[in-house]
Amino acid sequence: MHTTLPPNLTVAALLPAQQAQCGVQPAQQLHTLQCLRGLAALMVLVFHCALLLAPFAGAPLLGGLLAIGSLGVELFFVLSGFIIMWVHADDIGRPERASAYLLKRLLRIYPPYWVVLLLTLAAGWYLGTSRGWLRPLMDIVILHTATAEPMLVGIGWTLRFELAFYLVFGILILNRRLGLFLMVSWLLGIVLLACKLVSIPWSVAYLFSNYSLLFFFGMSSALWARHGAATPAGRWLMEYSVPLAATLCFWLVVAFQQSGKPIAEDSLGITLLGLAFAVLMQASLSPYWEARSRAMTWLEKLGDASYSIYLTHMGLLLLAGLPAFRWLLDQGMPQQQGPWLLVLLLACLLCIGFGVLFHRWLERPLLRWGRRCWGGLDQGKTAT
Repeated sequence: MHTTLPPNLTVAALLPAQQAQCGVQPAQQLHTLQCLRGLAALMVLVFHCALLLAPFAGAPLLGGLLAIGSLGVELFFVLSGFIIMWVHADDIGRPERASAYLLKRLLRIYPPYWVVLLLTLAAGWYLGTSRGWLRPLMDIVILHTATAEPMLVGIGWTLRFELAFYLVFGILILNRRLGLFLMVSWLLGIVLLACKLVSIPWSVAYLFSNYSLLFFFGMSSALWARHGAATPAGRWLMEYSVPLAATLCFWLVVAFQQSGKPIAEDSLGITLLGLAFAVLMQASLSPYWEARSRAMTWLEKLGDASYSIYLTHMGLLLLAGLPAFRWLLDQGMPQQQGPWLLVLLLACLLCIGFGVLFHRWLERPLLRWGRRCWGGLDQGKTAT
């Protein structure tokens, strides 16, 4: 989701009393959020891989249980809302901060995305599946009106939501009143459309879908973390955030699996899911959960590379995975759960490896290059 989440976060924005209560110090990295980024990327990867493997295995793997991985997208959106508000709340109403904020956001999203878009176009031309120039030209900017034809980079649709959120928050930094007006109008439009009280043109209605509501849950969670964490209720929520969120998510998944309806298409379901993930964000301020997250260095490393894994995995599965899956079936691989679960594991490991290499060799160098070109961009803050 994008992701575009920052590799380093500080808690310098916390008041001294809140720092003492939460057990965090200025300039301390929030390891829990990094681990959640890695978890979200893994969830989406496993979901897509299991989806592609189901026809080869003869049935959904593990009875469709791996479909829970699709919730990684929703987790990314809540994480984005939390992180942007957490890091930039003090920038609201300070127009001198707006240019640095927007440039950092755009540099994180666009250069790696453009590389993947070019690779996708090259693969399309090589395989003879190119669809002309109009679609690539539209996809270069990402944030454009919706069309019946899907974006060339499969996960690009989620980046539309991210960019819309970043732009509206950028206006909030530029002008507090105008930004608040746009935020409230956006939230009201989401609610009215969900209640079917208004009609919005199809080409832009996606911006008012239930997904956009998740950014508001993330922002609300960050505001609570900044101002309510030192209260008795805040300290209790920090300590029990993970089991509370896990319990709520479990029963949501059970309920919607039985109904057969995706959670994102149900207003009540997405609201409860957003609430669960908003509660989960509070774990990042808990010394207990931070200590356990710090020990999971492998998941934290995946959090660093989460955007690259997210960007590249679908193309890799389609271009290399599908032919390999067909070859295995032709070689007599039985249509049984066991062998194909092993294939799922191997495919996911290969996608993770490719994503990590993409992060080290392309994403990070492109980000360093962008910062050099733009003079460091707001050196007074930790990179976000």
